[in-house]
Amino acid sequence: MIDTSQQLKIADVQIEQLRRQQHHARLTDSELSQLPPSTRVYEGVGRMFLLQDIAKVKETLEGRVKAADDKIKKLQNNKAYLERTLKDSESNLREMVAQKQAAKS
Repeated sequence: MIDTSQQLKIADVQIEQLRRQQHHARLTDSELSQLPPSTRVYEGVGRMFLLQDIAKVKETLEGRVKAADDKIKKLQNNKAYLERTLKDSESNLREMVAQKQAAKS
């Protein structure tokens, strides 16, 4: 039960982190939309920056948003499974306690 609740907390943190990444990518995309097409745009790759077209950078940002969406969906499905497991564990534990109390009486 403790392990399942820890996994639920980890899933919540991961989902929140992915949502922040999505938000950041969308904000960056909206800011790039306001720039003229001839603007020099650099994309961070590791420790360096590469000169890219605005369209290429937007495409990369869209890919990040889609990837984060997929990961969020998987994490939410896993979280739903963990919640069901936690409820089952709680009910089993309550049942065991009730049986022990009934045996003592």
